[in-house]
Order: sequence, then C-alpha cells, then structure tokens
Amino acid sequence: MSATSTDPVQEIISPATAVSTSPDPILEQRKEATKRFNLLFVYLPIIVAAVVALLVFGLVVGNALFGGDGTAQATDSGLADMLVIMFVLSPLAIMGAALVGLAGYLLNWRRKKGSVVRKPLQKATVKVDQLAVTANEKAETAQAAVADKIIQTNSKVSQASALVRNVSQAARETAADIQQKIHGG
Repeated sequence: MSATSTDPVQEIISPATAVSTSPDPILEQRKEATKRFNLLFVYLPIIVAAVVALLVFGLVVGNALFGGDGTAQATDSGLADMLVIMFVLSPLAIMGAALVGLAGYLLNWRRKKGSVVRKPLQKATVKVDQLAVTANEKAETAQAAVADKIIQTNSKVSQASALVRNVSQAARETAADIQQKIHGG
C-alpha cells in the first residue's frame, strides 16, 4: 500500500463523522431510575428469598446433626416442609406471572389488530344469535303444536275412559238387576 492511500476504517471513524460522546442527562436519569427499580424490585427480593432459603436449610441441617430430642425432629420436619413449600411456590409464582404476561401480550396484540379481528368475530356472533332466535321461534311453534295435540289426545282419552266407566257401570247394574230377577223374583 502506498502512503497516500487512506485507511477505510480511519475514514469511518474520523473526528468529522464521529458521534458525540457527551452523556444525555435524560438518558442518564432513566438509567439510574432503571438501576434503582431493578435493585429494589428485582434483585432485593431474590436476594432476600435466597438468604431465607439458605437460613432455613442451615437450620434443617443443624437440627439434623446436633439436635437429638423429639422437639428437634419436629422442628426439622416443619423447616423441611417450609423449604419444600418455598421451592414449590417459586416456580408456581414465576409461571403465574408468565401467564399474566402472556395474557397481557395477547390482549395488547388483539387491540393492535383492532377491527381485523373484531369484525369477523362480530359477524360470527350475529349469525349465531340469529340462529338461536330462529331455533327458539321454531321450538315455541313446535311446542304449541305438540301441546295442542297432547291436550286433544288427553281429552279423547278422558272421554273414552268416561264412556268405558259408564258402560261398565251400566253393565254391572244390568247384571245386578238380572241376578235379582232370577234369584229373587
């Protein structure tokens, strides 16, 4: 290479085209606020939970090694239960938070989509509602027709039952009269 040719990297990083490195005060404030938030609401709870878990674990091990009486065993059992609960609840809380986050994401996604999702859903809902109204009207009409038929049938059955009862009563009376004339005179 000749001494007169310029280096391409040097051309890109020349002072004329370099970005200002002076700190932006708003950006610095946001970074500090984020650090404070992370310290108070992310790192501190994790550290406190870890310290409590280690203390409980230490108490369990200490009671197992150096406690010989029945109360130490009962305490050990309780502490072991607390340890198990803490290890079970942590993933449960994380998964619960993940589900809430997923629900929020899906709700936000649906709102961004707006009418693209809403209009077909509204059309489908209206169709289902119309089908339900039509089915209800047909059911009411069919119920009225069936009720009329049942009432007519019950009326005819009642009339036939009354006729059979009257004929049966008349036959008994006639049989009784005939019996009386034959035997009694």
